[in-house]
Amino acid sequence: MRIGILTLPIGINYGGILQAWALQTVLTRMGHDVKVLDYERELSKTRILKYPCRAFRKYILKETCAIRQEELSLIDYHNKTSVTLPFIERHINRLFVKNLNGLSDNEFDAIVIGSDQIWRPAYARSHWGMDNAFGKFAIKKGMKVLSYAASFGKDNLDEFNQIELRAITNLLSEYTGISVREKEGVNLCATLGCTAHHVLDPTLLLGKDDYANLFKDQKPYTPHIMAYILDRNDLTDKLTDEFRKKFHLDAFNPVEDSFPKISVEDWLRGFQNSSFVLTDSFHACVFAIIFQRPFAVVLNETRGTSRVKSLLKLLDLENHIISPTERINSIDSYSVSPKAYAKLCESRTESIEFLYSALDFQK
Repeated sequence: MRIGILTLPIGINYGGILQAWALQTVLTRMGHDVKVLDYERELSKTRILKYPCRAFRKYILKETCAIRQEELSLIDYHNKTSVTLPFIERHINRLFVKNLNGLSDNEFDAIVIGSDQIWRPAYARSHWGMDNAFGKFAIKKGMKVLSYAASFGKDNLDEFNQIELRAITNLLSEYTGISVREKEGVNLCATLGCTAHHVLDPTLLLGKDDYANLFKDQKPYTPHIMAYILDRNDLTDKLTDEFRKKFHLDAFNPVEDSFPKISVEDWLRGFQNSSFVLTDSFHACVFAIIFQRPFAVVLNETRGTSRVKSLLKLLDLENHIISPTERINSIDSYSVSPKAYAKLCESRTESIEFLYSALDFQK
């Protein structure tokens, strides 16, 4: 079967890149021909028609305006993705599109929507558009549509307006299978009149050997604290310093101002060789669990907490959430228990079974 994966555009987010690669890998191993849909970032020849207007605004009206903003935007994208793009180009089979509605009717047999926060309005509107984030383009063309571990990003529907809610309710009724990444997402789908399955993030469908094979020829790090903090603040700085002193280890943060500064392979290697992981990131929790590294997580309200809470509750690891006043314990107290790993393996089987079922479903 020819399958297209629709997720948030990939580029600077380690977790976003690896969830796309993982879902592609799983579907390919199932025997499908898989492509990840991505923005076409080539410069349009018609952009020069906008230059005179921008020059007038900048030099006559004295507005803050970049005349050649398309070129600057593309340069900025390549600068920010300089360390992650090599992995993407090597390992992810992409189909670049300008407009999803412009896909030919026979381009794919099925579209799998997910994972990541593809259904969070703040992201859906600014990327693919709300209707297309829920598969309207594919449904119109007669393609089979299902979601895998799609995320609303929140535990409520407050970010949607009433017109959007009516539209997505109709679209979801056309799916051959609906699955979501968070337990709260099951309840949100029920509110919209549809039944959803709770499944694992795609990254959790693969084992540590699958990821270790991506960096097997590289030298290991010395033992360290992987302090993967996306949004640094006084609390995260304080905790990093306290853990560093408590465990007598150097701390390493592979992002700077929320942008990556090491390759995807080196990021993964950082988890495998870490003695401890401190993070405010969902996917850092994921890879700490996959590599069975001790970890603690600071909840990040800005980026959404439901996905972290849902995963940790599923695996009985809620004690890994650290509060501002919590006393720091020994490394062993933050270990991933064998019981949690066994639960992960059980959920992995159930999640893959959902994919088999939804892709074979005849509507």
